Amino acid sequence: MSDTLREEIITSPAAERFLTRVTPIYDNSLVGLYVFEAMGKEFDTVNQIIDELPAQLNPDTATWLLPLWERRYGIPTDTTLSLEERRRKIRLRRIRKKYTGAFNTHKVRQLAENLTGISARVVNHISAYTFAVYLAAMTTEEEELRKTIQQLKPSHYSFEIRYEQNVPSEIGIGGIIAQYKHFDLSQVN
Repeated sequence: MSDTLREEIITSPAAERFLTRVTPIYDNSLVGLYVFEAMGKEFDTVNQIIDELPAQLNPDTATWLLPLWERRYGIPTDTTLSLEERRRKIRLRRIRKKYTGAFNTHKVRQLAENLTGISARVVNHISAYTFAVYLAAMTTEEEELRKTIQQLKPSHYSFEIRYEQNVPSEIGIGGIIAQYKHFDLSQVN
């Protein structure tokens, strides 16, 4: 058994702070302590929301504000999906919106790098009206990249996604340089 009712009832940090600012007569007031505890829990909830708010302003870290992000980008809210899958859908929609407008190789390279997280380069005119996107590693986002490029590119262009890997190596080149000239020496009398 505790010495005061305060120790039994008060669990909220905010309620503890409130009680330090009032007279100690409330330490044994049952009704007063429950009122302070109720107010404290509400303040704790508000403080938690305020602390989490910066994380909610980014869809990559949002949790309880994710439905608002989905509504903003016109994505139906599907709570059966994991948070990471829902965030991925928002990220894809944001990337697609960002790259609308003029279409060029610089924009395609940025799109590929932002969508896959892998360095990329784009080569234009690998054949008539065809460009290639070279990715530095395999990716699980290839299908999404194909769909996004297909939606954004001009209809008369086609494209290929290729993979390349730069392997650092040394090449040794050696050889012998030989030059000679043939002289016929004859004896002079």
